[in-house]
Amino acid sequence: MKFVSQARIAFFNEHAVEVYGKTFEQIIAEKEQQQAEKEQILAQQQAEKEQILAQQQAEIEQHILRMHTALHIDAEGIAMVLNKPVKFVQSVLDKHKK
Repeated sequence: MKFVSQARIAFFNEHAVEVYGKTFEQIIAEKEQQQAEKEQILAQQQAEKEQILAQQQAEIEQHILRMHTALHIDAEGIAMVLNKPVKFVQSVLDKHKK
């Protein structure tokens, strides 16, 4: 790693202020802030996506349970109607038997 003197850093910062209106430290801090904001937005979007998927899963499970209890359709019939694997439908029924 090359040694950079304080004078050289000050020189470059002066020119950065002239060109960009801010020092290199300020530019770097802004970029880090922008990156943190992007990461926060992505995390929020992921959480919202997971929430939607969980809600959809719960709705499917409710449909399966209603079809089974109200209409007395077995797992194979429900799987065919909902276009879901029989194992999935059976696992939902088993989970809610308890």
